[in-house]
Parts: sequence; C-alpha cells; structure tokens
Amino acid sequence: MNCWPESSRTLLARLLIVTTLTATAAGGARADWINLTGAETARNIAEITVEDDGVRIAVEIFPGDIDQFGDITLDGAPGDDPAGTPPGASPLPPRADRSFRVETSEGVGLPVEVQLVEPRLRKDRASRFAGMINPQTGTRVPGPPEDKRVVYAELFYPFDGRPDALTISPPGIDAGETPPTIGFIAYHKTIPIIDFRYLSASATLELDWNDPWYSRFDNPNLKRHHKDALMGFLYIEPRAIRLEALMRVRDLEKWTDLGLADLETIEIGKQADVLQKAASFFETANSVTAEDVGLDLAGSRASFVEIGTAGLNVVDGSRDLDRSAALIGVVSEYNTDALPQKVALDWQLFDGRQETVPVTIFDPAGPFMSYATPEERLVVWQNFLRKYVEPSADPVPTTGSPVLMVPVASAGLILVALICLVVWAWTRFRLRLAGWATLICLVGAVATLPFARIAVSNPFAGTPSQSALAETLTRLVSNLYVALDEHDPERRQAALATSATDGRGDMIEAEAQSGLIVGLAGGSQARRYELTDMTLRNIQPAAEPGNIAAVANWTARVSGGHWGHVHVRDVAFEAQIELAPETGDWKLAALTVTKRQ
Repeated sequence: MNCWPESSRTLLARLLIVTTLTATAAGGARADWINLTGAETARNIAEITVEDDGVRIAVEIFPGDIDQFGDITLDGAPGDDPAGTPPGASPLPPRADRSFRVETSEGVGLPVEVQLVEPRLRKDRASRFAGMINPQTGTRVPGPPEDKRVVYAELFYPFDGRPDALTISPPGIDAGETPPTIGFIAYHKTIPIIDFRYLSASATLELDWNDPWYSRFDNPNLKRHHKDALMGFLYIEPRAIRLEALMRVRDLEKWTDLGLADLETIEIGKQADVLQKAASFFETANSVTAEDVGLDLAGSRASFVEIGTAGLNVVDGSRDLDRSAALIGVVSEYNTDALPQKVALDWQLFDGRQETVPVTIFDPAGPFMSYATPEERLVVWQNFLRKYVEPSADPVPTTGSPVLMVPVASAGLILVALICLVVWAWTRFRLRLAGWATLICLVGAVATLPFARIAVSNPFAGTPSQSALAETLTRLVSNLYVALDEHDPERRQAALATSATDGRGDMIEAEAQSGLIVGLAGGSQARRYELTDMTLRNIQPAAEPGNIAAVANWTARVSGGHWGHVHVRDVAFEAQIELAPETGDWKLAALTVTKRQ
C-alpha cells in the first residue's frame, strides 16, 4: 500500500496522530497516548472488573455526592482520622434504585454485595495536561477536585455461568434522576476494555469469554485506544530503519512455539526465554527493503508490555504474567547510511481474526497511518520530504585564536632567502648563485608552509568570551552525537575528527559513548538530543599552549521511542572539558562526564 506524498498529508491529519501517539509536555517520560477527556479525574471514579463469577465495582465517591449512592453508606459521624472522614458520610437509607445496576442480556438484575466501605484519599490519576486546551474539542482539560477525600467502596454482583452480555447502569437511572458525574474504566479479567470514559447512561458490555481481548461495549464511544491485538510500527531514521510490532503471546503462539506448554502464567524465570524466542522469530517473519534491496539485520530485542490508563508500559520482569493477557513488543533494527528514497515492508503476520493490521510509519516529518491486509501486504514509504537535511558533523572554526601556528621550516627558508637576496644585491646582482638560492628558498618556503608548524601564544588574542566558548562546545558535543550515530567505521572516524584532536579520537569516543548516550525505558535509546543552557565555569588556560580548560554544564532534551511509545526526558550533564585550537578549528582535547541526572 503506497503512502500518500508529503504534499497530500494534511497538517490536521498529522496533528491528530501526533496528539494520539505522542505527548509533548516538558520533563519526565511521556506516554504514547493522552486521554484528554478528563474522565480519570472526575468527581467520582468507578473501576469495573468482570470476573469469572461476577462483576466487581470499586468506586471512589466525592464527599458532596455521597447521598446519590444509596446503597453505599459509611457508618459513624465525621471524625479526624488521617484520611479525613468526608462530611455527609453518616448512614443513609439503602435504596436499590440509587445504586449501580448490573443485569444480564435476559434482563435479570444481579444482586449487590457491599463488601467494603471506608474513608480514603483519592488515588492520584491527575493528568499532566490538566488545564491545557484539548486541540480536538477546544475545551480545557479538567483536573481533579481539590478535596482529595473520598468514600471508597467495593461492590460485588455475583452471577452463575457466563453471560453473553451485561448492562451496567449508573446510580439514579431507575429513579429518573440525573446520575452523578462518574469517570469509569472497565476490565474483562485483566484486560482493559476501554480507556477512562464517563458513565452517564446504561452501557451494554458484550463478553467474549474465549478471548476477553475482544470483549467490548456496544457504544462505539466506549472503546480502548489500543484496540488491535496486532500492530506494526516502521521507523525511518537518518541512519537506521526499525521494524517493530506489538502482539499478544496467544497470537504469537499460532506462528511459533514459545515453550509454555499448558502454563496459565508466564513465570519470572521463563520470561527471558520467551522474549528471546519471540525476537528470533520476528527477525525473519517480515521482510524490509530499501531501494528494493534487502537490508542486513543489525539486532533485535523483545519486551513484555501492558496497557495502562496512560498507554503502554514496559513490564520490568518482577512478577509473573497472565499468559492470556500478556503482550510482547519486538524491535528489529537495520542500519542505513542515509535516509532512503523508498522503504517497503512486506507484512506477513495475520492471526485469522484481525485481518487489517495498522502500521504506523514514523519519518522525520512525523507519524502517519497505513495498513496491511492479507490481500495487500505491502506497506511502502516514499521519501517526499522537501526540507530534510542529513545530519552532519561540521568543523567549528576558531576566531581570534589564542595560539599562532608558526611554520618554522618556511620561516627558516625565508630567512635564508633574505640573506641570499642581500648578498645578491651587494654584488649588484652579478652573483647568479645567490639569485638562484633566493628563488629556491622562496619556493621551498611556500612548499613547506603546511608542515613543521609549532604553536606559540598569540599576544594579540584574548580569552574567548564565556558565551563564545559555550556556543563552541554546544556544536562540538552535537558533532559527537552525529558521530556516534554512524555505524560505518570510516564515516564515524571522519565525524569524530571534527570534534576530537588528533590522537584523542578513541578516548573521546569512548567517553561520549558511556557518558553522553541516554537509555530510555524498555531498552530503547534516545535518538534525538537537543542541547540547551550550555554554561562554562572555572575557565582557565590548560597546560598545552592555547588550550582552554573548564567545567561545562548543559541540558539535553532527549527523545526516542518504540512501538509507537514516545519518551522525552530532560537530562542535565556536567563535564570537565579541554578545548584546543587545531588547524584553524576548535576541537576537544579532553572530555570527562562527571554527572548526569
């Protein structure tokens, strides 16, 4: 399936996808999806879980709304306990028509058991985007109530067998009243069915007991953002192409044996083996070409992930996983020397139930959507970027150099030429030998100008300003990042030569690799580094003539991602550096990263 040309990709489409797939606020790791409805910070919150023998509803009730939840009462009068007993939490008469109602598809209402009621503090679900304007609706994203006290209750609605569907109604519906504002999320066993939404009317949940992933509400507005069991992601980057996928363990086992036999859980001790098998399978499951030529695989890895209320989270391997709900994210990387003109993905994994596989393509202009089907497996990216510039490591020229590179051989020959010229003139230009010697010395002086040079202090140059040195170091560190992104040894050494003095390249490279490269969650590596706030202190002459030593501090906004999941961090660096003027350019003679946080 051919991608649309850049000129046809509308700005609106890109903005909507970016809003959906990435977060852009400052600081911290960003989720790959943002819920801007404000439902997770509503006055009242309900977490609904369909279990094998019933429906469990955990609800946080705002103090001012307690009288709207008739069957949920808290014994005792308000007190001074640490959580702060909400006002108005004294006993109220139970009223079934003011409670959550759950009924089967046959219209049979399920009885309710109030298993726990106690005062608590509200669980922190505050969105970092609270107060911002939702670009899709133009409304302000709401924040949580200032009063953090709630009445927490657990309700259980038992049932026999496995109902095909359940209808869930908020309190007050049967009495014809306007229900309280309730933000809710629903799960079938451990699998989230929706993202946080508002429960303002009765909602019917259709249950798939064989595969809870496909349980869903009949209301199309009540759905999960990550609704697909199989998703592909194609990253087109200056020096690499990455093919990534998200898939369920139960689907992956249709194509390859993961060695789990009849286990219901994936124990901690088996998780590494499962991930290794998943990564190995994915290396050859699909094919990727650039300019119609197959690419050599540089490496692959896999991680367990789970769907949370803010998107995808990487599982840290500290607990057993439910086999039926486990998700695996796989990454395969291919090296390139430049941004290609064409990349083609032949997607070959289809599970028989999900016939359309969404493939999100990321290029330097941003993400956009494509799809693969059994009839049209090919997903093609064409390079229609008009303003793209290949990353390069450019020399940083010196201005007002603190040293002068004196060509001693040329200077000596010029001196000899002057002596010969005096002798030639004294003999009234009759001594041809002196004339020829003058000419030969002058030609030799020009020929040896690039050689036999020594550094001497420039008495006319002062120390560069702090701002000039900061700009110089910013450009040199940026060059290092470009060099480290080069996988070809010759290209890497050429890029390093713009930042490291002669003979110090290996040392500078090793320090930059260990101290400047930032790893992100899930084993990914930052791909972009934007340097800001560069400052230098303790600026002083170094032992080498003309060199300048200092302590540098700067901030790098680093970003990278995988499986459509974007991470952005602000990382503060401190380093001891030594700048050296070499053949007219500033370079690093020493670099030691002393702090990174």
